[in-house]
Amino acid sequence: MVRYITLLLFIGLVFAQDITIAVFDLENNGLKDSEIRILTERLQSELVKVGGYTVVERKKIEKIFEEQKFQMNGCVEECLIEIGMLLGAKEIVIGSAGRFGSTYTISARLVNATSGVIIRSSEYDSEGDIEQLLTEGMKDVALRLITGLNHEPKKIMGLSSTMLQDSIETEILANSEIMKHGQNYLVSIDNIFLDESDFGKYTSFFNLTYDIVDIIVVKNFNHEQSDLNPLSWDNKLIDTSVSKRGLIGVNKQQVLKFNKDYVYEIAIIEPQSSPKNIYWIKSEKGDWMFRKGKVQFGKNSYIELSQVLK
Repeated sequence: MVRYITLLLFIGLVFAQDITIAVFDLENNGLKDSEIRILTERLQSELVKVGGYTVVERKKIEKIFEEQKFQMNGCVEECLIEIGMLLGAKEIVIGSAGRFGSTYTISARLVNATSGVIIRSSEYDSEGDIEQLLTEGMKDVALRLITGLNHEPKKIMGLSSTMLQDSIETEILANSEIMKHGQNYLVSIDNIFLDESDFGKYTSFFNLTYDIVDIIVVKNFNHEQSDLNPLSWDNKLIDTSVSKRGLIGVNKQQVLKFNKDYVYEIAIIEPQSSPKNIYWIKSEKGDWMFRKGKVQFGKNSYIELSQVLK
């Protein structure tokens, strides 16, 4: 009982700092307008239940749309990010709901309203049952968007009470907005998608395709230094590479100790290009990118990251 109360207090502390969030109507892919409205409102309600967020009222969202002379059903992602900023939201939730054959589905993304970076994404499918999508799906989507968990604590089977509570604490801390100074994390570069609109293809003297891309995690990088040759960088934390385009499984893992005074960045480098083509994924001091899941860069490329406590 004491551990259970401690766990509740722990969760409360993790999400004590409320973040203003705007939840926009889900894009309709084959459902009734009334169903989309109900699903969106349920998602708002479930986000409030998870905690840690102040959800902007729908009336305020509609008022901004009216003032800016935007049509809600014709506002694409860039437009919604702009609306979110006007509402004073730090983050926004966008997505879609629809039906494919007999399967009802929802896909949602939590997006930073300043940078446009996707913090987390979540999907849920219900076979032939839109009521399950409403009652279970929206709860699951909200929980995953906020904490990174894809289950409720009571649904984790096969664990003792003590093991269950330890598992929940570990997962919540590993995926929460609050990074713990001095904590060891097993971080992972899971996958990367390199789109040909962002990366070229090169041929060597022997007419061999030469498509290497370097992926380097650095701390406190000095962007004013003239030497952009990674071989000379002395602040590298992770250094790996891939050698093709499209979706690539990287699966590069390493234990790192988080330091709140460091600025962590990922450099994605195309060494064959001239001048050298470098994409930077940056984080603010006191944070890093490994808790954010899927992060987009360039026009159409993205990298998938993860972390667990050690």
